[in-house]
Amino acid sequence: IRESDIVVAKETLQPTIVAGAPGDLVHTVTVRNDGPSDMTGATFCDAPVIDLTGVIPVSVVGTGGGTVGALGSCTDGGRDGWEWVGDLADGQEETLTLTLTIGPSAIEQVIDNVVTWTGSTGGETEVGDGANSANATTEVEREIDLVVDKVDNGDPNVAGDGTDLIHTVTVTNN
Repeated sequence: IRESDIVVAKETLQPTIVAGAPGDLVHTVTVRNDGPSDMTGATFCDAPVIDLTGVIPVSVVGTGGGTVGALGSCTDGGRDGWEWVGDLADGQEETLTLTLTIGPSAIEQVIDNVVTWTGSTGGETEVGDGANSANATTEVEREIDLVVDKVDNGDPNVAGDGTDLIHTVTVTNN
């Protein structure tokens, strides 16, 4: 009998992000095999709870020899995700990094990014304490910075001289 204890952790250093602000949202997943056996074809699904309006998946990158599928290569709870498949030797740890660009049209939401161990191709039994899933959350906020400028066509304007007074108002969202 081949048995392994899979441990999954997920973190983000960005509990909040502003839609359209410079910089990407990064969530990091760590998966580890605490043994005692090696695991062949350990499979994980990273499926964030997210409205993709204005959100651009940049990359999901794994370390080591595993492969990462495209968005939709796995599902978890009815959500499309990225599947990572790779061998995990006893004591081996792998890191997966999910990078998203949160564009200016992204809606206010909480991104609950869940990663779950879904099995192995080698038939190993998971014998751990159930720490086979982890999540990290980030709140997407929207902010505006309005600048209002008003100019007129000149002073002084004399009543009755036939000259119209024109005000031009410009509003800019920085």
